[in-house]
Amino acid sequence: MLVPAAPSFAAERRAGPATGMYACVTYNSGTGLLETKSNLKISPRGKYQYARFARGTRLVEPKPGTYSATARKVVFKTGPMKTRYGKLSRTGSTPTISVFTKKPDRDTAIDCYRQ
Repeated sequence: MLVPAAPSFAAERRAGPATGMYACVTYNSGTGLLETKSNLKISPRGKYQYARFARGTRLVEPKPGTYSATARKVVFKTGPMKTRYGKLSRTGSTPTISVFTKKPDRDTAIDCYRQ
């Protein structure tokens, strides 16, 4: 039986972010812990949903938006994340989007890990 090969990381990056649910966390320097800030659901064809909370794989009160993607970057065009952009990477085998604000005076990183 032949098993199709998984797409290479380079092929995935050309296609933009991996679709699915992401948990977005940030580092709290006061407590030294990671804190969940929000949830992001990336859909094909440049659409996403954002919510502060999720129950399993369902977002609670999601807000929709659109994005565009290149090989290494995601730009959120509309919706609640429109003032942010993301850099695509991997943490081990997990697709990751590091999200930053477009305003340099408030450039804090939020890492979103695919669940």
